[in-house]
Amino acid sequence: MKTFLRQKFMLPLLCWVVVISVGLIIYQQNELIRQQQAVVIQQQEDMAFVKDHLEGIYMAARAENSRTYTIMDTIIRIFHYAKPHEGPTWNCPECEDIRKQSKEEEE
Repeated sequence: MKTFLRQKFMLPLLCWVVVISVGLIIYQQNELIRQQQAVVIQQQEDMAFVKDHLEGIYMAARAENSRTYTIMDTIIRIFHYAKPHEGPTWNCPECEDIRKQSKEEEE
């Protein structure tokens, strides 16, 4: 009796479960492929935007770097006078300017 029930009900049921599972897997794979294609299209649009605005981005970065350099140079020069060192110190722009002025006066 058990064998008859297995053949009559369980095997067809398992076949349908397998078919439905395979269909679900194929659907999920198609969704993933579609999402990946959408991401690739978005990346291409972003790259086109960057290429179109590259000059502006470069100019903004250059201006920001210039401002940062000016601020850091000013801070170093302020520290030179706030806490003076006894002799010329490496990487101090104020010491370098003083050294250059003394060399020009010697010549």
